[in-house]
Amino acid sequence: MINSFCEAIGVSRKGNENITSYKKLEFYARRELDANAPRTFGITDALTLEIVNFDSIPESERSVEAVLFPSKPEAGSQKYRVEKEVYIERCDFSETEQKGFFGLMPGQPVILRYGPTVKMVEIVKNKAGGIDRIRVEKIPFEKKTKVVHWISKAHALPVEIRLYDSLLTHEDVKIASKESGKNWLEYMNPEALIIKDKNAFVWNFHKDAKVLDRFQFERVGYFAVDSDSTANKLVFNRIVELKESPAKNVDTKPVPAAKPAQKKAEPKPQAAATIAPASGATYSPDAKPEYVAALEALKAKLI
Repeated sequence: MINSFCEAIGVSRKGNENITSYKKLEFYARRELDANAPRTFGITDALTLEIVNFDSIPESERSVEAVLFPSKPEAGSQKYRVEKEVYIERCDFSETEQKGFFGLMPGQPVILRYGPTVKMVEIVKNKAGGIDRIRVEKIPFEKKTKVVHWISKAHALPVEIRLYDSLLTHEDVKIASKESGKNWLEYMNPEALIIKDKNAFVWNFHKDAKVLDRFQFERVGYFAVDSDSTANKLVFNRIVELKESPAKNVDTKPVPAAKPAQKKAEPKPQAAATIAPASGATYSPDAKPEYVAALEALKAKLI
């Protein structure tokens, strides 16, 4: 990822005084993660759906299978179990009909990704007037139906999800400040970090995920397990959004293949066993020793 990014931007002999957009780095991050991060579902703000005719769903349709890498089906798959109560994203539901809305709403059914098609029957509210749950009914499959991701309540694992975004609201705050007369601090993004830890879930078969393990939460983004994770609660950091917004257009021309370099004597590998994680975290077996060492050094400074 970093090598491809650096090769794409280059650098002049006199240095590089131009600003390179972080969006280009995001492009190479997505390209690598799309190929290497297995798919799964993650919910950042759960809303409960209750399938009122769940008992009529045949046992053969209660277990659905999904590939880990759509472009490489031979790389494996995982099974999701449909139960009477499932979670969907709260933002995937609307109480009223909205033009252009892609989620569940009156008159518009949805497909639970890889699973059954459901339509709204009733909205159940709590004493405060908030939505407690949505009662839905399984219906036959319909073409051109919208799709939402989901997690069965019985198999949901509570987690913390950290949604990182740009630290600044303008790419070049120096120019923006000069043109507007504002202090550059006024361009700090108040939503640079949003933490979802009250109503966020992943499937419970991820309970043994290791630090630096990476996933694609379908329809949400790419995430990695943070070293702040504990035995009681996993923490997932968003690496990058799933897709670049229309406003984030970058030059994504393919990088020319590099000329083959002469083979050099390989350095002696660092022994991963010499790194004793002070944080007590268990790292992914795919994590490079130098990354683990850097994380541990940073945590030591913060403690």
